Amino acid sequence: MESLKDFRRACGVGAAAVLVAAVAHAQPSDKRTSFTFSRPITLPGVTLPAGKYIFRLTDDQTSRKVIQVVSSDGTKPYAMLLTIPNERRDPAKDAEVAFLETASRTPSAVRAWWYPGERTGYEFIYPRAQARQLAQTTGELQRTAPQVAPPSSPSQNSVPNPPRVARNTLPQTASQLPLAGLIGMLSLVAFSSVRPWRTDR
Repeated sequence: MESLKDFRRACGVGAAAVLVAAVAHAQPSDKRTSFTFSRPITLPGVTLPAGKYIFRLTDDQTSRKVIQVVSSDGTKPYAMLLTIPNERRDPAKDAEVAFLETASRTPSAVRAWWYPGERTGYEFIYPRAQARQLAQTTGELQRTAPQVAPPSSPSQNSVPNPPRVARNTLPQTASQLPLAGLIGMLSLVAFSSVRPWRTDR
């Protein structure tokens, strides 16, 4: 009888562990976030037309954070961008991008990106020439790097519009809760099918 109780207890602990693990992994490891811009935007080495784009980490295991910007369906890469940490006092409630001030009728320059719930964001490193050009129009000197990875498939569309940008702050994530629920149900079925061992004396 004690062995049956131990077995039931182990099944319960196993099911709980599976549920906790599924919730922990519900967020994608590459922190992919979808943004919709109503105006053209500038990133290091590339200007993109208004539209929907996905920002994501190329490798979340390294200390050098490289951000990839791709099309909304994830099939067309636009840029591979080096970043440095950008700290803020309070964690971002939603996915958020910050912009530099730019001259009117020029694309807005994206300065940094924060993932929901995090205080450390990703500040983009602009090439020297582009940083100087932005500094002339904004009065703010950008951090620069000698070399920045060029965009994989750049779009040079630079429509002169006001720099106001709208964004969609909801990250697109996939949930593993249905899988956790299935495993939990199978654990319960296995748990209920176990019958106590009886010994005849």
